[in-house]
Amino acid sequence: MKKFKVMAVFILFLFFSSVLPMQAAAQTQLSGLSEGGRVVFLLDGSNSMSKERWQEALDCVLMVDAMLPSDYQAALAVYNTEVDAAVGFDDSMEEGISDLRERKQGGYTDPGAALDAALEMLVGERVNKKYVVFITDGEVSLPGEEDTKEAFTAYQASAANAAEQGIVVDVLLYETKNIEDQVSESAALTGGSCFLRTQEKTAEDFGKDYLFERIGLEKIMLGVSDSPDNLTKVSLQDTFAERVRILLLSEKGLQDIQVSCQSRKISIAQGNRFAVITLEHPLEDTVDLQYAMAEKGRMNAYLVKEYDLTVSAEASYMPETGCQQIQVRVINSEGKDILEDPEIRDAVAIYIEGEKAPYEVSNGSAVITRFEESSREIDINVDFEELNSRIYCDSAQSSLWLEVPPVELPEEPVEDEAPYYWIYVVTAGVCAAFAVLLCLLMYAKKKTKISTAGKKIPRTITRY
Repeated sequence: MKKFKVMAVFILFLFFSSVLPMQAAAQTQLSGLSEGGRVVFLLDGSNSMSKERWQEALDCVLMVDAMLPSDYQAALAVYNTEVDAAVGFDDSMEEGISDLRERKQGGYTDPGAALDAALEMLVGERVNKKYVVFITDGEVSLPGEEDTKEAFTAYQASAANAAEQGIVVDVLLYETKNIEDQVSESAALTGGSCFLRTQEKTAEDFGKDYLFERIGLEKIMLGVSDSPDNLTKVSLQDTFAERVRILLLSEKGLQDIQVSCQSRKISIAQGNRFAVITLEHPLEDTVDLQYAMAEKGRMNAYLVKEYDLTVSAEASYMPETGCQQIQVRVINSEGKDILEDPEIRDAVAIYIEGEKAPYEVSNGSAVITRFEESSREIDINVDFEELNSRIYCDSAQSSLWLEVPPVELPEEPVEDEAPYYWIYVVTAGVCAAFAVLLCLLMYAKKKTKISTAGKKIPRTITRY
């Protein structure tokens, strides 16, 4: 029995020593997700997609890829009966799309195989947000009727698998006569949406909505123009941005784009009805922009700014007030203190433990006075406000330990014991003297009695 108990304890020890590390590893994996995202585009390359639709679909992918934030990546797969072309997350989307411009459409369509390929591409990506975008006319088609039914059933299973993994599927649908839409069912299953391409709404319109609504890019509207030729100045408001993107979206063909600005790098991605101008580390806050349209039509312009900020903080305790004085520095990727600029200073909001904190600026740092009852760690976040829009901002957070010294209680006054000491001494002296005198008196009295007892007293007789 004793051996059995020892063996049971040993087995339990082995079990917990193996299970607990596995649980810790799983929690580490779950908490190790980055804040970015991944987008996989699935392009229908079958017979039913015309050349015009194909070129517009490629433009849409190129536009979205050029506008994505830096912590997002996009991939692309072309499908018909099989997935026969792909651009990976680490590949150049612009080069991949250029190679696909002359591809000829053909074959049947199996969206289930395409969705399985997209899920396979996303399986190893450690990011919070994963998306799939179908660009198709909505058909599921294989050579035989039974094969088509099986393909549709497999596609539904793939869509259910995507929903279980938290992957959102959106659909850009080209409406075609005599073709029943079956692909958009995946959008309903995964919480996505279906955008219908019409005469009034283009694929580029879908791309714009996808960027600003699904991805959540925070934009500044620059204005609307209907002039075929335009020369304009775009204000960037400051020179602290890591990356600035200007999106031009035209109803008609867009051409002859020229950009003048001092910047580390300038690049332009362009399609038939759009252009994305990217400025890496702009050195001045104004851009001269010139463009032309093939004919008169409406054009919208949007500005998206991306900051890569770092927050550092230090604190000192002020014993005279019992408060903490916190100094917060907010710097960009080039080490510039953004609070030194009076134009942007009023737009910077600093939050401590989720609450907006008032501050004053001194030597490029925000100075915040805060009272804490005890020592603890606080979270500090920085965001922008009142710049027509919130701004995409990465890494603008930090934490700080506030040390509150223990409260020292005042010492009670100590009374002077000297007077009492002398009282004790005098009293003791008086008592000792009294005792000595008493003893002497008693001794003298006793001696007197003894001497009297030793003598004879003469008797006197009186005669009458």
